[in-house]
Amino acid sequence: MADSVETIEALVKELFRRHSSGGREVSEDLFTEDAAYEGAFHNQYFDGAKAISKMHCCVVPLLFNPFVVTPVAIYPVIGGNEVIVECESEGISLHTGKRYSNKYAGFMRLRAGKISWWREYYDPQAFMEAIGPEIVEIMDRTLPPGAVKEKK
Repeated sequence: MADSVETIEALVKELFRRHSSGGREVSEDLFTEDAAYEGAFHNQYFDGAKAISKMHCCVVPLLFNPFVVTPVAIYPVIGGNEVIVECESEGISLHTGKRYSNKYAGFMRLRAGKISWWREYYDPQAFMEAIGPEIVEIMDRTLPPGAVKEKK
């Protein structure tokens, strides 16, 4: 059964509110257990609700402080099981000390009122410059084993 427009918008707003909490709030319950999150320009994806939540509540605060993601527009697709989201981020890179901002287009699939798949398009060069080479070490010590998988 399709989710209502109001339910979809509330889910997306809650997701980005939690992702902007500086790690104080997790988002695992907003995703299906088998959810996947991928940046469109990377060869890996985050596998499962726990991995996605840990990336946003534990890894991101080690890269940016503060970090705020604001949905600009939410477009539920007819049928209620997919949504396209435009959003913007603002933060300070802990790697460079510089202001970081980016714009995103996200595509999400929903199942049983939760996010089951999420792909984001953004400026990967700006992101990589902001996070620095420490990202690999931070992810290795923060994420559970098997959280990141190679795309096939």
